[in-house]
Amino acid sequence: MSALWNGFTDYLHSFLFGIYPYICAGVFFVGSLIRFDRDQYTWRSGSSQMLRNRQFRIGSNLFHPGILFIFFGHLVGLLTPHALYEHFITAREKQMLAVVAGGVAGAFCFVGLSMLLHRRLFDERIRRTSTTIDIAILALLWVQLTLGLTTLPFSIAHSDGGTMLKLSSWAQHIVTLRPGAAYYVRGTDLVFQMHMVLGMTLFLLTPFSRLVHIFSAPVWYLFRNWQIVRRRGGATARPGGRAARWPGGVTAMVVHFHPPPERPAAPTRQGPDLPEQEVIVDGFVIAARDIAAEMQHYPADTAEAAWNAAVQALVIRQLLESAATASGLDPHDEESLDALLAAEVPVPTVDQAAARRWHAAHPERFGAPDLCEASHILIAADPEDAAAREAARDKAQALLAEAQSDPAQLPTLARLHSDCPSRQEGGHLGQVTRGSTVPEFEAALAALQPGEVCGTLVASRYGLHVVQLHAHAPATLPSFESIAERVAADLRAQSWREGVRQYIAILASRARIEGFAFDGAAAGPLVQ
Repeated sequence: MSALWNGFTDYLHSFLFGIYPYICAGVFFVGSLIRFDRDQYTWRSGSSQMLRNRQFRIGSNLFHPGILFIFFGHLVGLLTPHALYEHFITAREKQMLAVVAGGVAGAFCFVGLSMLLHRRLFDERIRRTSTTIDIAILALLWVQLTLGLTTLPFSIAHSDGGTMLKLSSWAQHIVTLRPGAAYYVRGTDLVFQMHMVLGMTLFLLTPFSRLVHIFSAPVWYLFRNWQIVRRRGGATARPGGRAARWPGGVTAMVVHFHPPPERPAAPTRQGPDLPEQEVIVDGFVIAARDIAAEMQHYPADTAEAAWNAAVQALVIRQLLESAATASGLDPHDEESLDALLAAEVPVPTVDQAAARRWHAAHPERFGAPDLCEASHILIAADPEDAAAREAARDKAQALLAEAQSDPAQLPTLARLHSDCPSRQEGGHLGQVTRGSTVPEFEAALAALQPGEVCGTLVASRYGLHVVQLHAHAPATLPSFESIAERVAADLRAQSWREGVRQYIAILASRARIEGFAFDGAAAGPLVQ
């Protein structure tokens, strides 16, 4: 039995200190790359400063410098070969330096992390916006710091530097992929081994937590252009760079600003900055990171539109879950939400007269639209620029004459002269439906016969067009009798959507929604 136990402990030791490091490193790098590639909206620190600043500023300013000092201290201390520093400092002196410097940094870091963990656990708003992994990572970091501080007395007891050399040899063997790394950890105190295993586990968990923001350090900030910062109220610097006085007797430092060399203009930022804020519905906090994750389901022309749609959907979801809870239903069960809507939004009976009126009022919902297949040549010109407009007209008129004399030449002329992206297709626009182009263009198509080139230039806000119609398919509308069931189903669905919209508007009017101007009128399409 003793031999079996010894064999198991030998295998566990070899696994933890010979194999596990590579598993952690592989997951750390590959997992981080995959997350950055597939889920960039969640690649953020998830700061809770906006929820409560108290304790945050002191805790963060103690924790972050401390943890950076400790990390790079371990990195340099473990990976620097003994042969590089033995001529300047002994192993004993290096170990005592690490104990003192690491102890001070560790103490600062421990106090700061304790403050951050305390506010994360005991501030209700922060706790409700925290995920399980958020709290778990902070707790593991706290335990890791505690273990690290606990190693200090053991390091002092081994003041000859032997333990430090063993751990350095282990780290250097792991990094350089040399076998036998686990051998160097044998005989070290258990607290060192626990500290090492938990440290590797933190790297293993990094891709699944907000620790990934360590890759996004704002190093560029160190090399940004100089900025002048002035206090409100303004002050004028005296000649010669002497200090000026602000109103009230406050001395202001004069900054001489020397601009950097000329650089190419940076591209204009597209779209507005999105609000980094939570939305609160009757006390329930919808975190900014949840909104960002939801945005991927609502593609839009702008990021702001996607943000608004995502928040709208999450608010609706919360309103419905709260209503389900109030009705004694499970708010997290989709069938319960369906039952809630079925009870609160009954579907009206559709009679034949109403269905006929719906059919007549909405032919586009049941028939095929009016379709035109067309090509054109566009000579772009600003309507406000008379000279450019006249020059464009002359050029377009010459092209029109060529196209009329030989319509088959229009694709070639379009490729050579058109300012529309359709020139790549020889000016061919494909099928054009009513309302998809400017009114002047549609009016010209309506007056043409298939194969005909319009005899006059078509002017629009884009410029002058040479237009050719290839084919025309008039709109068709099936008779009511042939699609009566389809019309009735469509009307019932529309009535249900309107009922849901009104029901959600009622729920929203009873709720307290903070951080977002909820538009109840737009709620229907988001709940299907």
